[in-house]
Amino acid sequence: MNKTITLSERELKRLLSVKHASAKDDIRPILQSIYFNKNEVCALDGYRLAKRITDNNINFNEYILNAEDLKEVYTLLRNKNDNVNIIDNNNNAIEFNIERLKMTIPVNKIDGEYVNYNQFLNPDYKYKVDLNKEQLKALKDSIKQCDKIIQLNLIDNHLYISDLYLNKIVNKIELNIKSSYNEPIEFYIGVNKRYLKEALSNYKECSIFFNSSINPINITSLSDTLNTENDLDLVLPVRIMYDALIEIPEETETIENNTIDPLSDIATDLEELPL
Repeated sequence: MNKTITLSERELKRLLSVKHASAKDDIRPILQSIYFNKNEVCALDGYRLAKRITDNNINFNEYILNAEDLKEVYTLLRNKNDNVNIIDNNNNAIEFNIERLKMTIPVNKIDGEYVNYNQFLNPDYKYKVDLNKEQLKALKDSIKQCDKIIQLNLIDNHLYISDLYLNKIVNKIELNIKSSYNEPIEFYIGVNKRYLKEALSNYKECSIFFNSSINPINITSLSDTLNTENDLDLVLPVRIMYDALIEIPEETETIENNTIDPLSDIATDLEELPL
């Protein structure tokens, strides 16, 4: 049965913002895609996941579409309310008709069964950090100064951003940290710079949820709780060997201790991530 769904360019562009999380290599070809099902759009590559939810009245057929083709559609879209018709003619492609441009772009379907990504979504968390526009900009700017692997520390009401490769603390941001436990806040986690940067790029303000140093980081729009039924970005951590941790002293001007072998400790731990 043929089916057409009409969205604004603005809304489709928002949904396709999951594209950064699609796989770039062909080790698992099914992940070189963006998944549509009912009112959800999702992409994941084994190290991060991005999910967007649209109106409940929207009901996509279940299909897996080539991510590279969809990036072409994404670049043509504007943050405007002009219509895009998504046409499923029950063949090997979905057609995206951009009315403003009077252009139709076919996007190939990928055969196979998509990963059950809901198994990776867990609403439990131990710490929540809310970042307003200024605080999020400070975090993004700090990430830009780092090399490959970042260490994040939550201590009292401060977020410390450290560069494991350069072995130094880059910045300290004062903010409100909410804990699910009545205990002093002292927490660390390692994360890939590019994955965190790309996840945060979709937000102007956000809430970041942490559970443990080996559980995913969850990022959502500002929220009191972690609702996995809403839009979110998930980034898996890098396990940092204990002797490679950057210590957070009382004064952060100089960090002279600790060394790290990135090709052994970090690369090995990346291979252990579970998705």
